[in-house]
Amino acid sequence: MKPQELNAYTIAVQAYIYGFAAVEMERTRRILTNTTVTTPKQVPMNQILHNTRLVTAADREVVTPNNDTPYSIMFLDLSKEPMLLHIPAYGDRYFTFPFMDAYTEQFCAIGQRKHGPPGQQVIAAPNGGDFAIVGPGWTGGLPTDVVRIDSPTNIVWIIHRPLVDGPADLPTLIALKEQITLKPLSAYGQDYTLPRGQVSQIDPDVAKLGSPLMGLKYYELLGDIMRKNSMPAEEAGLGALFSKIGLSVQNGFEPDILDAETLEALEKASHDAKEIIFANLNTAGTVVNNWNYTVGNFGLFQKDYLLRAVSAQKGLGVLVPHEAIYPTGNIDDHNELLNGSHKYTLTFPAGQLPPNDGFWSLSMYGSDFFFVDNPLDRYAIGDRMPGLQFDADGSLTLYIQSESPGKDKESNWLPTPKGGFYVIFRVYLPREDVLNLEYKLPPIKRVD
Repeated sequence: MKPQELNAYTIAVQAYIYGFAAVEMERTRRILTNTTVTTPKQVPMNQILHNTRLVTAADREVVTPNNDTPYSIMFLDLSKEPMLLHIPAYGDRYFTFPFMDAYTEQFCAIGQRKHGPPGQQVIAAPNGGDFAIVGPGWTGGLPTDVVRIDSPTNIVWIIHRPLVDGPADLPTLIALKEQITLKPLSAYGQDYTLPRGQVSQIDPDVAKLGSPLMGLKYYELLGDIMRKNSMPAEEAGLGALFSKIGLSVQNGFEPDILDAETLEALEKASHDAKEIIFANLNTAGTVVNNWNYTVGNFGLFQKDYLLRAVSAQKGLGVLVPHEAIYPTGNIDDHNELLNGSHKYTLTFPAGQLPPNDGFWSLSMYGSDFFFVDNPLDRYAIGDRMPGLQFDADGSLTLYIQSESPGKDKESNWLPTPKGGFYVIFRVYLPREDVLNLEYKLPPIKRVD
């Protein structure tokens, strides 16, 4: 590889890793908002899509979903004016409205939580309220009865998560969700009719979620994101570096100004950078008892772009640790990858469940990052599971296997696929000893 080509290749690898999360978010946005009206799986920009049922293995829109908090999704475009969000009173019910900028940095959260990591605006609002989400560079006045939230980018993704206490609680939750409103500032104090959205052609490669975008198409999409959502000022040096491969906030991606060798270097860089990201899927984070903890900079990545990319591949839209932690289990106590050809248990001694002010759950995912079809239609098990059985000594054992452990144990059974899988143990509003890893989840034990 010639020096000029090697230089372009090196920069392109960095650009691919830097922009991976933003590209995955933009791909998701284009698919979910490519509709004229709200449907069960799509919603126009600046409108609300309420999930009114529990997720199943048939849902393939967002990787690593959960069945604890049926999402409400909003993609905002703040390029013209601020958007006004009204939130009803949730009382004691757990909920959160996390705000992600175009690069998936979680710059604000509204919910039950009162404290958070540096750099995140945290608003505790159990009694609800009215909020104005403002894009960069906007000038103007706001109503006096709204709380201002400043977004670093014009594109914002909100994934609202409210707790549902099983299927019977869904009607109550749906009624609460229907009180959420979203409208532009220009409609303040007026009746507002939802406008029709727009539909456009989406490149099949862009629409193939779960499979990373490769080659020049990747850099073209990243360039479009950068052009519409400027990089942070402190990343100007990176922006100058990326401009050497035709990628800039001024013009997006310009392949026509690059020679054939440079274009070939970008093509190769995308494949190699993808391999770097995937090689770190099971190593990013802190590993304890073979659980990989999402503590530290998750959600607000503080320039750890590789961690941001890994997080986007495994769980786009991950919450910050103060809101929830997501220890991931890929490996058993024999230091071997989890596989449905074996049987496993996860046992908590009496009084040793993870300390939290929210709740906990264990979810099952196949190697494609989605829920796994099973005869019970059970994709997660947690502290709200009806009939969860504790042993006589107060301990709790969960059975993780493909076949039933027996009728007397099915209440504690999380079904697996026949092949490879992984699990995520979510702890919402974790207490300090969970965040600092003084509390440790027990290992997943192979029992056959």
